[in-house]
Amino acid sequence: MHAIGRAISELIGVLTAGFIAFFVMLAYAAGLLLLLACGFVCAGFLLVALFSMTMWLFTHETHALHLMLGYFAYAGGIFSVIAALFYYYGKWRDDMKVRQSHGVRHHQASHLRLIDLC
Repeated sequence: MHAIGRAISELIGVLTAGFIAFFVMLAYAAGLLLLLACGFVCAGFLLVALFSMTMWLFTHETHALHLMLGYFAYAGGIFSVIAALFYYYGKWRDDMKVRQSHGVRHHQASHLRLIDLC
């Protein structure tokens, strides 16, 4: 009876882990698409700013100058979003590594206590 219960609990654990892993991978894919979209938007803003800079160099119009500065600011804002996403992803990743190392250490210590008790 215990073997059947252990097998069923292991099966439920594997299915639950697979279900959670599926949604974690969806979150990773959404984050990757967000970074890709931010990169494309930043590149587009930079292209418009460079074109506007070229027009300002030839015509010396203040409208081209203001447009250039505005689009450089937009590109800088998007770039800061990308940098913030990478920063917080790194912090989250480091936190997960610390939690895993504490979990392994705790599991090893509890395993040693069970051996000592037997």
